[in-house]
Amino acid sequence: MAESNRIIGGVCNRIAGYFGINIILVRVVWVLLTIITFIIPGLFVYIILWLTGQPRIEQKTEMKN
Repeated sequence: MAESNRIIGGVCNRIAGYFGINIILVRVVWVLLTIITFIIPGLFVYIILWLTGQPRIEQKTEMKN
């Protein structure tokens, strides 16, 4: 996850990284769903994800023998 892709809280960046999809697609879908659901639920979920740091992406570490 690149820290330079953070606009507000990095939630869309973490979601895109978790599912392996384009961050722009995640942002567009998030905005559309937020508008369709009358803004409040989308903002509420965004704030919860921002504060909890979800979804977390585990960094793959290679073990060298």
